[in-house]
Amino acid sequence: MHSSPGVNGRRLWLRLFVAQGVGSTTVARLRDEFQTVEEVFAAGVERFHSLPGGLGVYEAIHHPDLEPHIDRLEEQVAAIPGARLVTPTCAEYPSRLRKRSILPAALFVRGSLQEQSPALAVVGSRRTGAHSAALTRDWCQELAAGGVSIVSGLAEGIDAAAHEGALLAPGHTVAVLGTGLAKTYPRNHAALQDRILATGGAVISQFAPFSPMHPGLFPARNATMAALSDAVLVMQAGTRSGALITAEYARRFQVPVLAVPSHPGDPTGAGCLQLLKKGALLVTSTEDVADFLGGRRLVTKKTKKEEPVLPDELRKVYDELDFQGSGLDELTRRLDWPAGAVLDVLLRLELAGVAARQPGPRYVRTK
Repeated sequence: MHSSPGVNGRRLWLRLFVAQGVGSTTVARLRDEFQTVEEVFAAGVERFHSLPGGLGVYEAIHHPDLEPHIDRLEEQVAAIPGARLVTPTCAEYPSRLRKRSILPAALFVRGSLQEQSPALAVVGSRRTGAHSAALTRDWCQELAAGGVSIVSGLAEGIDAAAHEGALLAPGHTVAVLGTGLAKTYPRNHAALQDRILATGGAVISQFAPFSPMHPGLFPARNATMAALSDAVLVMQAGTRSGALITAEYARRFQVPVLAVPSHPGDPTGAGCLQLLKKGALLVTSTEDVADFLGGRRLVTKKTKKEEPVLPDELRKVYDELDFQGSGLDELTRRLDWPAGAVLDVLLRLELAGVAARQPGPRYVRTK
């Protein structure tokens, strides 16, 4: 469904946006039923009988009090620096969204969408291990350097690492918010959001500008992330992670799901193993990811991984660490050192950025 050029078409899309109970799934059904948005509003109620809840949809979009809500929406967008309201009547409305089984009637955008890039949604746990976060940054840096647009949700953990990796390239990244555009969640990611915008990326939302954080909004946000992408990469996820919701929407949209395997005993990666059992594509390198996005040519620069240069006493402890983690007792036994000496070296390794302490406690390499 499209609309005739001009202000009227835009206002009609915004009527769909503000109409009570008319979400992006319903808008997609209207697109499939009607040729244009003008036809939606010109049609009689009988045309809506074939739609789920058709009578309620008809009444909602023809409610006499919608226009003031649209005016207020426009005022809210104008109050946000650099923000704009994009409906499907706009040329920059993402073409990937136009063909999915969801169709947000409006997107609120800051920055540049750069839709010509191959787009990869990178998702995973908020409480991620140091190794998974470092791996996500490295992979996203390589892929972004090769021209891949990294799409994620600005959340803690894997999302933040994905955006940071793209910024290191430097490359293009899109943050899809689970709040309105005037809000930043989590609040401590305001600086990350600013960096995304400053480097030519985009921050977008499908919710009214001042919508606060609410858990009920995140599934819709996850669906949009999947719909905006050519593939979804799950880096690390437990069995109850929101990343699995994104993967489920990707399947529904016939978007490939890629997953990084984890150790069978690692609960933080059990969701990835679950996805692989259900048919997700196993990836262990950026070359694997690039193949699913159109070929190795996308990865133009492979970052050479070098062992960190460390003094001998730090190297001895570092060599005993791996990416799965070791406890203090285990390290003390293997090294035959006093526990205090091992702890001192572990702290120095953390300060050097090559190791991290995880719950347990367990100590892991980060490089």
